[in-house]
Amino acid sequence: MRRTIDTYALHCALLLIICGCTQSPSSNLHTREMEAARLDAGARSGSERPLDQMKLARVSAKLSVPVDVRYHVAGVPAPGQAVAVDLAFVPRIRGQNLRVEFPQSDAVTIASSNMSFTQQKAAPEQVIRRTLLVTPQRSDGEVRIIVSMNVESGRFFGVFSVPIETSRDSP
Repeated sequence: MRRTIDTYALHCALLLIICGCTQSPSSNLHTREMEAARLDAGARSGSERPLDQMKLARVSAKLSVPVDVRYHVAGVPAPGQAVAVDLAFVPRIRGQNLRVEFPQSDAVTIASSNMSFTQQKAAPEQVIRRTLLVTPQRSDGEVRIIVSMNVESGRFFGVFSVPIETSRDSP
């Protein structure tokens, strides 16, 4: 059943690409959410990019949550055009209640059915993957990611950023 839904979503996405996506951005919202759900399911299906081929996200402070956030932008971002961003969350130590949040911003629009998720247990040998469908609104866009995790008797958090920079020559 799930494979049928994923196949249907893929066919819908291909049809929109072939037709040129002539609908307005607001009418494409449901389609983008379906595509984001399909990408998220695909990220868990085994077609995962090796970690050494992914860049490290920038962290906002020296002291942060003991988690590495890696990313890969699939394609060349252009203003107003959605692009897939593959994410990998790699804990450096064991912890509990790993929480990841994707706050909205003016620079990018994230099409996702879940703007956050929680993983009960986190360990260095466990890589947690997600894929976001991101539409840059400006040439200097970035996806902000808030990651928190309980470690022993404390809770650590960090803010990471993934640049989604578009070419200034893009339409």
